[in-house]
Amino acid sequence: MSSILTNSAATIALQGARATQAALAQTQNRVATGLKIATAADNSSTWSIAETMKSDRGVASAITDSLGVGSQMLAVALSGVERVITVMNDVKSLVAQAAQAGSDTGKIAASLIASSAQMRSIVAASTFDGVNLLDGSQTNIQFTAGYVDGKGAGSSLTNVDFTPTKLFALKTTTTTNRLGAQFVTTYDTGVLAADDSKIFNNFTWTTEADPTGAGQFMYMPDAVGYTIGTGGSSYSNYFGFADIVDSNNAQYAQMLASGHYASTLTAADLAIANLTDYAARLGSTKSMLDTQHDFMRSLGEALDQGVGSLVDADANEESTRLQALQTRQQLAAKSMSIANQNSQIILKLFQAA
Repeated sequence: MSSILTNSAATIALQGARATQAALAQTQNRVATGLKIATAADNSSTWSIAETMKSDRGVASAITDSLGVGSQMLAVALSGVERVITVMNDVKSLVAQAAQAGSDTGKIAASLIASSAQMRSIVAASTFDGVNLLDGSQTNIQFTAGYVDGKGAGSSLTNVDFTPTKLFALKTTTTTNRLGAQFVTTYDTGVLAADDSKIFNNFTWTTEADPTGAGQFMYMPDAVGYTIGTGGSSYSNYFGFADIVDSNNAQYAQMLASGHYASTLTAADLAIANLTDYAARLGSTKSMLDTQHDFMRSLGEALDQGVGSLVDADANEESTRLQALQTRQQLAAKSMSIANQNSQIILKLFQAA
């Protein structure tokens, strides 16, 4: 039936054109953004899952970066310890040379002074991002290694705890000396120094009285350390391999020439053993962080792929659909043109009458 009031064919053609236009707009948006689900309105369930995965991806990325920094921090400390071990081996060789008849202890002492300064320099320079794991400034370090998403009910970070070992650092304290007098003293602590709890208690000294006169000197024959008077009833303490200073060159050479080589070598062996243990801990912790770094990086990549599979548009599919919809749009326009010609045909019939 033909009607001059209602053009059913044109209405149907218009509806088809609108549907095609809507589908074309959606496809063009997917091609432009690369996303098949860009907002919650597109698919609320899938969008919600993807957003949660994106959030976890951000945390994984931050932890990956943090693990990289932590690994490099440990690498710097490990390099420093390994270099100090090398210098300590040199110290042992120098002490062994001093034990030989006719050795020039003055030159050997000068070499020991240089080795000591080198160790102090290594410890001070072994800093990464403002953190030094050798000088005693850090008592405990936490490396963030993982993340547990509790879905709003108890999310947490997992940490790797590391306790640094002090190689060399100055310590000032009020101490009771062997004669019962109270005084403030500054001395060295750490792997390269004598144990501070034993300095005034357990070691054997060469004299009973503290050397308060300027230039007076005493030392411990069973450990590496000495005290020298500075005048005015005061004195300075030097204990350990990292505190052999230039001002006491002659006195330390005298100590080396006094035949206490075995005790010095024993102290050196103990220091090297402790350094080796610390290097092993640094290395194992670094290896752990490196492994976790690789895992967190892989986890982040997996999350990226997961999000992509949920929300990314298939470029090949959308391109094919775009071409098909453009063809449909042209056909819809042609269909509307044909449908609108019906009224013109009816008008011609009346004109013929």
